[in-house]
Amino acid sequence: MLNSLNGILIYAIQHSFRCIKTCEVKKLKEFKQTVIKALLPHIILVETSSQPIHGYALIKRIRQKHGIYLGPSTMYPALNDMEKLGLIQSQWIVPTPGSDRPRKVYTITNKGRLLLGQTTTVLAFVNKMIEVKA
Repeated sequence: MLNSLNGILIYAIQHSFRCIKTCEVKKLKEFKQTVIKALLPHIILVETSSQPIHGYALIKRIRQKHGIYLGPSTMYPALNDMEKLGLIQSQWIVPTPGSDRPRKVYTITNKGRLLLGQTTTVLAFVNKMIEVKA
């Protein structure tokens, strides 16, 4: 998974420089959406590391933080894949006075925390490369 993420990041960086050179707002928006989708496993690990969260709340948080709408058809397969890999785990929470229905909430596992540390290191390195070239 880390090697796949590295390849995606390298492609995204190269693509971003092409977008910046052409100064096309539409391309920059498409690039941002591509990067967010590529980093979705990392974003999910970050969000589940602080507190349990359900899928729809993740969709809303990504929209608020990054201005990108990811639909359920993107979010839930990613959550399922990450759970199969043992990076996150889920459990059903029964309705509470503030909630009208059961919700499946996700939390990070130890394996997920390890991957989060590795990807954070890679992203910090990539960020440093971008700052030097920008």
